[in-house]
Amino acid sequence: MQKSEGAEKEKYTSAYSKTRATYKKEILHAKRQAWRKFCSESGTPFGKPFKTTVNTSLPPSEIFKAIDVSGSGNSKAIAKKLLEKIYPFSVQESSSSLPETHSFAIDPPFTKEEIKKSDTNATKREGSWI
Repeated sequence: MQKSEGAEKEKYTSAYSKTRATYKKEILHAKRQAWRKFCSESGTPFGKPFKTTVNTSLPPSEIFKAIDVSGSGNSKAIAKKLLEKIYPFSVQESSSSLPETHSFAIDPPFTKEEIKKSDTNATKREGSWI
């Protein structure tokens, strides 16, 4: 199968564009009709359509629905239960003291001379946010 060229290519391109535009219009029309039907089924103005559009809180994610964690206890206990369910082998018993993760020596603080030298060499450009 060969690619179309010239006038034939333009014909197919315009036909594709028209068909795609029609398709998008039909999708938009179907969405609007479905919303109108959804709103007309409700008997009161503060029914399901109002709650659907106004409610900003999101339902819990599927992972938390699947994990059966009761809401009893403080936030640390709930978080620990969640971590134990999600990552059963990596939860540490003592979360109050974190292990030392770096193996490099701590650098000495900057001297006043180093700070002065860095300030004098710094050039400020117009419009710079730094």
